[in-house]
Amino acid sequence: MNAAKEEAPAAVAAWGSSRNGTHDGDCARLSQCKRLVTAQARAALRGIALHALEDDRGAALYVASLHALTRQFGDLAEVDAWLDGLDTPAA
Repeated sequence: MNAAKEEAPAAVAAWGSSRNGTHDGDCARLSQCKRLVTAQARAALRGIALHALEDDRGAALYVASLHALTRQFGDLAEVDAWLDGLDTPAA
């Protein structure tokens, strides 16, 4: 049997199918990825590196760093709020 034919079912299983209910999950992951990339770009414009990590329990952890200064966040909503605060000029 051809090796490509043997790999095809595994490839289909890995990518999922819109018929087996994974489409909504894929869209949610894509939306989350877009939010992260947007936040990373907003931070980069200020010279800040934003990293998506996992804590010791496997929960999402976001770390922003500028030179030796770091700040950690539990979710992207916190990151967005913090970046919004940086964008607001002081009165």
